[in-house]
Amino acid sequence: MNIENAWFWHKALKSDKYKQGRDVLRNSDDKFCCLGVLCDVAINNGVKVEWLINPGQNAKIKSLKYATCPQIDSTAPIDEVYEWLGIKPSSHTIIHNLSMINFMGMNDKDGFDFDQIADELEKEIKGYEAMA
Repeated sequence: MNIENAWFWHKALKSDKYKQGRDVLRNSDDKFCCLGVLCDVAINNGVKVEWLINPGQNAKIKSLKYATCPQIDSTAPIDEVYEWLGIKPSSHTIIHNLSMINFMGMNDKDGFDFDQIADELEKEIKGYEAMA
């Protein structure tokens, strides 16, 4: 894991910059899930990915679009974001004890707010640092 980038994600979750949403990375009301915050932080730090509004039925969902490929995704970070975080591109990737899918669950199913998710992320980062 890229510790510095993980702390950037943590700081963003602790900030008041992002409104929390559920089930998609980012919606058209600019509400983010915790992984959407990760994506936005990665974009703001140079990852060549962009947000776009899905056409048709999903016009209320903003998706990520690869800079070099038309593939889009609205529910999970794409490979470039995982790579920026320094982890294997997969929603099942373990950071220390938790996987990215655990963070999705905290946000979408368990009702954790961003501050609580950031606290869990902090434990993961510190656990990873202790192993390094």
